[in-house]
Amino acid sequence: MGDVELSDIELRTGCADVMVRSFDNGLVVLNGSTFQSVDVAVGDLFPGARLRRLEGRQDPAHNNGEPVGPTLTVPRQDAFFLRFADTTRSGREPDGHER
Repeated sequence: MGDVELSDIELRTGCADVMVRSFDNGLVVLNGSTFQSVDVAVGDLFPGARLRRLEGRQDPAHNNGEPVGPTLTVPRQDAFFLRFADTTRSGREPDGHER
């Protein structure tokens, strides 16, 4: 078959159904659990980053442009698209390394 190498993998305590993906100007936090909401420590994942919810007309209670604190509660089978309020954080992975 051959060898497979995995690198830059981090295992964290918590729900396996939670995924975080960073982009140049923000990130997505997804909770795929069908059972429960989850608290995601975005402040630990992105130290020093100032995050805000997107502002939009669809679901304005969800997409209200409000700042996000160090912990974000994501309902079951839901996601948040967040933007970096401080653009110096753009393009960084959760551990702070450049992409």
